[in-house]
Amino acid sequence: ADPNAVTDAQRRMFHAVGKNVYGKDWPDVGKAMIADMTGGSVHTSDMTKAQMTRLIDQLKTEENAMPPAPEASDVDTLFGPPPVNYQ
Repeated sequence: ADPNAVTDAQRRMFHAVGKNVYGKDWPDVGKAMIADMTGGSVHTSDMTKAQMTRLIDQLKTEENAMPPAPEASDVDTLFGPPPVNYQ
């Protein structure tokens, strides 16, 4: 095995953080990020460990900059109280 090859753990982390940050746009965004890093390929298998580490770090920075998800107790604040006749 190539010691510079992307690991399965890196690949899983890349996709997990990417989906969290980009949601349904992740497949396209992920391919664009890989292509940027590799000079055209959209396959993580064409990347090195170091390249993947850079992309994961970039995604984690974006993830950390996201506003926190609302707490369940904030639902009334966000959406108003349920209707009076709510069953």
